[in-house]
Amino acid sequence: MAGERFTTNPGLARLASLFHRRWAAPVLAELWRETQRRGGSTFVTLVHRVETGEGRRGAPAGSVRAALDHLVDLGLVARHTGYGHPLRPEYILTAPGIAMAEGCARLESRACGFGVWGIARKKWSMPVLCAIDERPRRFGEVARELGGLITPRALAGALKDLTNASLLWRVVEEGYPPRALYAPTERGLTLTPLVRALG
Repeated sequence: MAGERFTTNPGLARLASLFHRRWAAPVLAELWRETQRRGGSTFVTLVHRVETGEGRRGAPAGSVRAALDHLVDLGLVARHTGYGHPLRPEYILTAPGIAMAEGCARLESRACGFGVWGIARKKWSMPVLCAIDERPRRFGEVARELGGLITPRALAGALKDLTNASLLWRVVEEGYPPRALYAPTERGLTLTPLVRALG
């Protein structure tokens, strides 16, 4: 089942865990920037400043709250014990969260430059992109690489999104029955190392 963890690749399992909440990576990226400026951030600042893609900022408060709770559970973010004074941050990065947040900020910058941050922050886009290496792979190979992390329907949707965003190319292999092969485009190969660094 998709909820169980069968993959033998711990990096892919960590990526799936991070991207489980659509707004987790954008919240981490903004928290990284706020940490550079002020040592952390308040909830309200995050809601208004999170990059949604295509140059727009602002995210649903409930989604940001769920992402923060998820990041706290992952041990990447902590509630600031000294919060209460208006100049103190409400949320801070933990030691493991600092490297992860910096990586999310780099990924966000590159993905926004390509105009694909909306796709990149979807639950399965980056884990699927990372599961496909430089050689063309079939649907079944990608599914096996991800183990029990993803359903076939979710994988098909992620492959379609990544192909439409020009991060993967898809070619139909001759034969009976015909089979589709997927491989990263040049843009996809540019993002892949940034994503792998998060796993």
